[in-house]
Amino acid sequence: VAGRWQFVGRRRQVQKILREFRRPCHAGVVVHGFGRQGKSSLAARVANRLPKLKVVVMYGPFSPARLLTEMAIASEDKKLAQYAQKYDEKKDENGTMLLMKIKNFLESQHAESNPLLVVLDDFEQLLDEPEDESAPHRVKAEYRDTAGALIEAFRHCSHNVLSRLLITCRYRFSLSYGGGELFD
Repeated sequence: VAGRWQFVGRRRQVQKILREFRRPCHAGVVVHGFGRQGKSSLAARVANRLPKLKVVVMYGPFSPARLLTEMAIASEDKKLAQYAQKYDEKKDENGTMLLMKIKNFLESQHAESNPLLVVLDDFEQLLDEPEDESAPHRVKAEYRDTAGALIEAFRHCSHNVLSRLLITCRYRFSLSYGGGELFD
């Protein structure tokens, strides 16, 4: 991540992301572009501009239990931490339990209770190479349910949820979850 004085010329992009966060009609914001062009630095600047949000950064591949644990630590939510310790991926068919837990957690957050900025950084590490150059990258099978549940939870929360989701990725990608396309 570039330092404050190294990171220049991205004010419009930061403002655009902040504007989208004020209108929570989407699951979150995806920042994509070539490698080493400042996507992670942009995410850091956005986080700096949102001091009321506790930041959770998931770099590269992550498990559902790790995601829940990081969210619990940042929000200081003991119930979520206990659930993360007991979470069993094998028993959660299609990430349905994970989806409901994250959605319920997000819905229960209030202004005084540590809303989150969840950053999925370098999301391309979770993607398969496309078979055809013109086809989009797809989320690897082992991460599809976790990423899908997280995005779907943000997508279906009420508009008064204060937490936000930001994804940085080198490539455009598609993600099928719950019988539909979340991205394409």
